[in-house]
Amino acid sequence: MIDTHCHIDVERFDIDRDDVINQAIADGVEYIIVPAIEPRTFASLLQTVSSYNCLFNGIGVHPHNSFEVNQQVLNEIEQIAHENNKTVAIGEIGLDYYYDFSPVVVQKKCFADQIAIAKNLHLPIIVHNRDSDEDLMQILEQNQDGNLRGVLHCFSGDVEMMRQAVDLGFFISFTGNISFKNATELTEVVRQTPIENLLLETDAPWMTPIPHRGKRNEPKFLKLIAQKISEIKSIPINEVISMTTKNAKKLFNLSILLISLVFFSTTAFAQSRTTVYDDDFEDYTPKEDIYDLYPRTFGFGPMIGTNTIVETYDDGQDISYDGLVSYGFITSYRVLKYLTVAASYHYSKSTEYVEKYKVDPNHHHAIEFSSFISPNPYGRVNFYGILGLSYLINKYGRRIYSDEFPLGRKEYEKDNKLAANTGLGFNVNIDLNNAGILCFMLEWKLNFALQKTNLEFDPRKNPQDPNHNRKTDISTFYSIPRLSILWYPKF
Repeated sequence: MIDTHCHIDVERFDIDRDDVINQAIADGVEYIIVPAIEPRTFASLLQTVSSYNCLFNGIGVHPHNSFEVNQQVLNEIEQIAHENNKTVAIGEIGLDYYYDFSPVVVQKKCFADQIAIAKNLHLPIIVHNRDSDEDLMQILEQNQDGNLRGVLHCFSGDVEMMRQAVDLGFFISFTGNISFKNATELTEVVRQTPIENLLLETDAPWMTPIPHRGKRNEPKFLKLIAQKISEIKSIPINEVISMTTKNAKKLFNLSILLISLVFFSTTAFAQSRTTVYDDDFEDYTPKEDIYDLYPRTFGFGPMIGTNTIVETYDDGQDISYDGLVSYGFITSYRVLKYLTVAASYHYSKSTEYVEKYKVDPNHHHAIEFSSFISPNPYGRVNFYGILGLSYLINKYGRRIYSDEFPLGRKEYEKDNKLAANTGLGFNVNIDLNNAGILCFMLEWKLNFALQKTNLEFDPRKNPQDPNHNRKTDISTFYSIPRLSILWYPKF
């Protein structure tokens, strides 16, 4: 998740800023964007942002402070935006007619001047709006020449305004305001906002979401906003998190910026910590899989498939038993990001010689211990390779004729062997929200017996044929395409 609007630099966080940021990271927040408000706090904002690898900033003047803006301030904004590697936007800028802190005409000029800086530097804008819908949208339309992009933060307009902003190419972000009891109209705006235009933000320390309203807002509450959007739009929260994260990286060019910071910004700005960027490569490398969209830990479920048993006899002949129904169950546990281990059991039965020789069917059991290695462990669809060991338990039906049993006596001969298993597969994950993850696994698996099967008879021969009682060695492998359905509960 990316908190695209959080004032972590303000005094209310001075006493525990480290703890607040660390807790946010622990709760899944990857990056935090800190917008500027007024010129006198630019220096402290930049110092705060430079002290944490996960922080980036906007630079600009809030409409409340528009009366402080002159050409010198505008030059300072442009210089910082041009030279500071962690500045990703011009903002927080816009219009606010609710309070009479700055004259309307001054606000409009200040807004337009800062938009010009953003367009000149090819940076997005972070837009503040309160009770100024018509004038704000008019200014954005007048300045949209294909080079203007940005986000309307803490959106509180109606559906028509949202659609107008989206048509202009803007993103929309919501805060804890969508969880308030009087947010009926805003709920409909959230429902109709395309997810491709959504961003997440807290606006901390303000706009605290339910159930923490009345307390200081913090970036760790970002997931509550994602959850509310998920409920309103009736889509999985993982989809909300995935798409808003991609949207934020796209708007603020984070993917390109993060890579450039690793290679070119070692001395660009100071850090209060002693670490250097080369050592912090993991922190600066964009990771599409930083959040596991389909968390799977322990799963279990049934499997069904077909088992083709191929036997190679000591005289070189191959015989296969095709299309044997195979069924069983599987349990799995993800050990590492790319590695899952699984234990499974399956059973199949061959009736090839039942009618021909009046014997009982052959029974084939396999207990498998396998490792699944996936290069894309966090996707909806995962491809993986299989490698492991199996224990094959086989019972072969035969018929023995003797003076005591002239019509033949049915019995079994057992032969158990260790085998290697390998194969390929893919699975499809379905998020059941609080119920966990449902995983459909389709795979083709081979079991190769590591030793030959040693039988006291030749299954190919009629029991009354003298050659039937010849000791026979057989090399065996199973070819098993199968479907498994695993449920990974949410712990």
